[in-house]
Formats: sequence, C-alpha cells, structure tokens
Amino acid sequence: MARPSQREVILDAFQDLIVEVGAANVTLDDAAARSGVSKGGLLYHFPSKSALFAGLCDRLAAAIDVTIRDAPTDL
Repeated sequence: MARPSQREVILDAFQDLIVEVGAANVTLDDAAARSGVSKGGLLYHFPSKSALFAGLCDRLAAAIDVTIRDAPTDL
C-alpha cells in the first residue's frame, strides 16, 4: 500500500484533533505536532486554519461523491 501524502497525514491529524478537543481549540501548532511535520511544512500545504478546514471539507465531499457513485442502483 502506498504511503499517504504529507497533505493527507496533516488532514488526518487535524480531523483527529477536531474530534478530541473541538474545532475552536485546535491550533496550527497542534496540527503540525500531531502530524509530525514542522509548522512551515504545514503552512506550505495549508496557509491558515481556514485552509485546513477547507481541505478537510473537500476531502469529505470527495469521499461522499465516491460513496454515491459506488452505491447500488437497483434497490
């Protein structure tokens, strides 16, 4: 299995932190530390907390699209 991209690792960490401490309490420093990247590495992919949220929403929307695409149509 291919190793996840740094972007995906950051989004995974951000999602986990949101669940654990709430969206308002997650900082960029927390997300960088949890994902194992430097803050500069995080900012390269996501220049703000808002960009992290947008990235997470895009990923979730893509997962929903795949689920709908692959859903049985003969129910």
